[in-house]
Amino acid sequence: MEIIPLEKGISLTVRNDATFIIDMYMNFYEHQSTYNPNMALRNLIYYANTVEKRLKKENRDLFGRQLIRIPTPRLVVFYNGIEKRPAVEIMKLSEAFVHPMDIPELELICTVYNINLNCNKELLEKSKTLRGFGRFFP
Repeated sequence: MEIIPLEKGISLTVRNDATFIIDMYMNFYEHQSTYNPNMALRNLIYYANTVEKRLKKENRDLFGRQLIRIPTPRLVVFYNGIEKRPAVEIMKLSEAFVHPMDIPELELICTVYNINLNCNKELLEKSKTLRGFGRFFP
């Protein structure tokens, strides 16, 4: 497992909560107590910045003739704010496009899990930590 500290986010004060690589899956986990419809866009920026840093560190040639393999992203948000939200919500980057496309040429999917105590009981039963977030917040 490789832990990845994010040094570049949306701003110097905005960062995701946890990023790590296991078996070449780059996992981004974030907690939100306020609903944010821009999570897919934010995760695109997190992922692109992290991959760019990794490529520079490995001195990879983007203009070379060999395909550069990159970690597969897994993008998850845990939500427990006061606004009523579904138990599981899929956010797509393409929903923000000014011109919708039947088949977007760029897509990113972010899964949002509502961890309020009245939602996702099965998930909360599996994780004492998530259950604690649901209990203490909001």
